[in-house]
Amino acid sequence: MLQKRSVFLLFMVLLLLIVLTGWGVMFQRAANTKSDMSHAPSVRQGMGRERGMMDMGGMMSGMMDMGGMMSGPHGATIRLRDSKGTHPLAIPSVLQPTYEHGEAVYTLRAEVGETELIDGIKTETYGYNGSFLGPVLRFKKGEHVRVQFTNNLREPTTVHWHGLIVPPVVDGGPENRIMPGEATSLTFDVLQDPATLWFHPHPHGQTSEQVYKGLAGLVYIDDDEAKLLNLPETYGQNDIPLIFQDRLFTSNGQLDYWKVANADGTLGDTLLINGTVDPILKVQPEPVRFRLLNGSNARTLTIRLNTGDAFMQVATDGGLLDQPQMIQQITLSPAERAEIVVDFGALKDRQSLALVDDEGVVLLPLSVQKAQHSVQAKPIVSNPSYTSFLSSTENADVLLKESSVQHQVVFFGMMQMVQINGKKYDPRRVDFKARQGKTEIWEFYNKPDMMGGMVHPVHLHGAQFQIISRNGERPPVTEQGFKDTFAIAPGERVRVLVTFQYTGTYMLHCHLLEHEDQGMMATVLVQ
Repeated sequence: MLQKRSVFLLFMVLLLLIVLTGWGVMFQRAANTKSDMSHAPSVRQGMGRERGMMDMGGMMSGMMDMGGMMSGPHGATIRLRDSKGTHPLAIPSVLQPTYEHGEAVYTLRAEVGETELIDGIKTETYGYNGSFLGPVLRFKKGEHVRVQFTNNLREPTTVHWHGLIVPPVVDGGPENRIMPGEATSLTFDVLQDPATLWFHPHPHGQTSEQVYKGLAGLVYIDDDEAKLLNLPETYGQNDIPLIFQDRLFTSNGQLDYWKVANADGTLGDTLLINGTVDPILKVQPEPVRFRLLNGSNARTLTIRLNTGDAFMQVATDGGLLDQPQMIQQITLSPAERAEIVVDFGALKDRQSLALVDDEGVVLLPLSVQKAQHSVQAKPIVSNPSYTSFLSSTENADVLLKESSVQHQVVFFGMMQMVQINGKKYDPRRVDFKARQGKTEIWEFYNKPDMMGGMVHPVHLHGAQFQIISRNGERPPVTEQGFKDTFAIAPGERVRVLVTFQYTGTYMLHCHLLEHEDQGMMATVLVQ
């Protein structure tokens, strides 16, 4: 007991030394940085060196509540406030391609701008083809795509196609940096079945800030077979994207990341959906498909109807489930997606309807309108062409008994001490080697520390995988579709089945963006 207490005290002393060392850095930054961000480029030059010292104020407040801080995204200590429902939900535009020599060509720009997120206040933001967030890119399965990208920021960036199976040279990892003013052409073939994916920056040490300030957009993959499933498909009417992001505004209404950043995950008290503060959505009394993305830096969200009614989950990160599943709530860690269908025509209670979180906070008020026309809801069906390998009970049972694990991955740590298999990210080092076209079993373990540990959202580039087991048991049906991101709790072991289609180097990392920026990443070489 005495030994444990001594170790704990030593740990706390080390933390205090880190905090005290960083106070000078923080105050110097505060003194040299103007609120109009006129010196932002020079401040950002030192981000890599100062990363481990970011937001000492946040770290100190975390030390006052170690239990909350150590519990990580699932134990978020900053409560969201209710949406007032005063602004119609913004619906992202769809970026239309041109067609040249058999290619679908999209023009995309990363830009600095101002956005009126709060009434009467101009907030400096980043966006794609605009001042905040980006348009939806709709790809068709089987087509060849060319994205003409220009970086109009004052700093390097990348475009990571999160969940899209593309060669490493266009994957947009930290090694694919695009410099300020640089234009580049990103080309790839669309190989996947219908899915809701997304794109965002991935420059090492700057990802968390760039996403926080607005760089994110959705990717839809379509094909003709999906139309046979009777899923709602009228964009913006009964097929609606919902990008959830929590933010903390300064007193003058700015998204000053370095004033609020926290080394164990930056949280906010204001939820933006599609960039809208205090949103409300009008819907018809019919089945409505919501494509959910948790685009937050660190917050995990549980989403449900305030009436307790069930709804249908039809897809996970990487595409459609074999069979629709009736559920009453869904939990998404940062970067996870899901597609759900709510039949507003079948709900008995349509008054004061809203999507809420697990604490009952109103995320999105829903106003069910009078029917404009008679809607005959068609039953949503499954399609054998999307059936996964794990849908077979026999196949799943064999894998549960399989003892041959090709790769073991251990996540551990907090703040600047985060690591994978005992190491921080080094672009010169290869951490794992995989074989192209070979189906492998990877086991992930979240190693607890003396304080309990944190939940980590795990993301693997370059492949869509399937979760075989959690702690030796089959995952819930709602996790048995294709995935590229999943949450792993302290002490938990998760096995996944993965096949890489391209050779080259991909990233494996924690998608709590502050952990990612501090080196909780590893490289995977596919040969």
